[in-house]
Amino acid sequence: MKNRSGEKIKLASIDELLGVVNEESAMEIRQIRGKVEKLVSSFGLDGSEIVADIASDYFEDYVNYKEPDIRMTNEEFLGIIQKVARE
Repeated sequence: MKNRSGEKIKLASIDELLGVVNEESAMEIRQIRGKVEKLVSSFGLDGSEIVADIASDYFEDYVNYKEPDIRMTNEEFLGIIQKVARE
């Protein structure tokens, strides 16, 4: 995956991506990542590179996510739901 300047984005670790604070969950993530890398590699592909690209894409999506700005009150929302339910 490439960033806007065309440079490849690399993460230091999956722990960095997920912000893991618990060593037990970090070990589980590392084990799963290793299994996925081995599985992908068994098809003759570079498993570690593909998994790193997926993690990088996920991280970029996470960083760039913007919550939609919906300007609607709860009452307006409930009114729409009630109208749809009547139809």
